[in-house]
Amino acid sequence: MRFVYVDEAGTGQHEPVTIVAAAILSADRQLNQAERLLVEALNGVPAELRDGFVFSAKNVFANQAYQDRWRLTDRVNLITRIAAIPRKLNGAVAFGHIRRESEVPDWWPDRPEFWHHLLAFDQCMCRSDKYIRENGFADEIGSVVAEDDPKMRKHLKGVIKKIKEQPFIAPKGGLIPREIDLKQGFNSQDGESRVERLRSAIQFVEKEDDPLVMIADAVAFSLRRFFSEQDLGDLLAQSAFGQLPSLHDFRGPGSGGLFRFN
Repeated sequence: MRFVYVDEAGTGQHEPVTIVAAAILSADRQLNQAERLLVEALNGVPAELRDGFVFSAKNVFANQAYQDRWRLTDRVNLITRIAAIPRKLNGAVAFGHIRRESEVPDWWPDRPEFWHHLLAFDQCMCRSDKYIRENGFADEIGSVVAEDDPKMRKHLKGVIKKIKEQPFIAPKGGLIPREIDLKQGFNSQDGESRVERLRSAIQFVEKEDDPLVMIADAVAFSLRRFFSEQDLGDLLAQSAFGQLPSLHDFRGPGSGGLFRFN
């Protein structure tokens, strides 16, 4: 079984891009090692701040209360160490990327940022499932674990089941060519959005109950700063993935990505 740990970044009203990221780890070969690496990274939190500390990359990076008690370079190092755990363990990272100017349908009953979060989650799940289909055992499945956000739980809990029931293939003409497509002279994207291997039921957890969700938190934060072209975005993404995603490939309204480290 693969565990697919999911978290999001850039869901605020005025963010330029929404990211949902998944750290994909093998239950048999990588989970225990991931927990060990996470504990080692969290030992870098200053001793006087550890009581009640729950990792949130956004809070670690921007909390003004840390300025005089925890150097920014050390805080960034903590984020990069946690975000790099899938790469260190030869796991994978999948993500969905939605630009916030993307159209919201008239029938959507909630706030626009919730729609963008839903689309990013959809893209992330499809990329995660594709990774398991192509790299897992013949009958291997994935179990999705997400931080419990009551505002989004009602929208997300039925998404995987719906994708299974209604797979979608985008027409070739609607797919924006990537850099590799331009170089080879044809668009090799399949435009496929389907889920076969992920369990429909999502486990919604608190970070205190399953700390490995913190890995997805760090990855999503790193991608959000990179795609928003904010300070230290390149450093965070490079540290997490060993390379930078192509801004050219993600210039459209929405898409998904996958980093395989095995």
